[in-house]
Amino acid sequence: MPSLESQPSGDPKKILLVEDNPDILETIEATLSLRNFRVTSLTEGSQVMSTVVRDRPDLIIMDVTIPKPDGYELCRELKAESQTRDIPIILMSAKTQRTEVELGFKMGADRYITKPFLNEDLLKTVASIFQKK
Repeated sequence: MPSLESQPSGDPKKILLVEDNPDILETIEATLSLRNFRVTSLTEGSQVMSTVVRDRPDLIIMDVTIPKPDGYELCRELKAESQTRDIPIILMSAKTQRTEVELGFKMGADRYITKPFLNEDLLKTVASIFQKK
């Protein structure tokens, strides 16, 4: 079982966090930073592609309802590009309907977590992504 105390050994993993709700953004950012992840945070979709190409994060955690374009569309775009398709994406949303979850996976998400969630559950999901790599 992966430890929730810190990230896997080696260089600090870079995580791009995309969330437009400042309270949720701050909570997730603090949770990940305390585990020694290097977190870059964005609040809207228009900034994502350029940031991903420039910074090459090891993981993207993205809300589906961010503005312009939304997380579903960005996930599809990232997975369609050869230089970004291998970056794991965790989509998160308060949308819990089966069709929404299925859409997330259809767009290429590696994981889909529903809000609200416990920080420990997010950390377990992140750990499982890095163990898989």
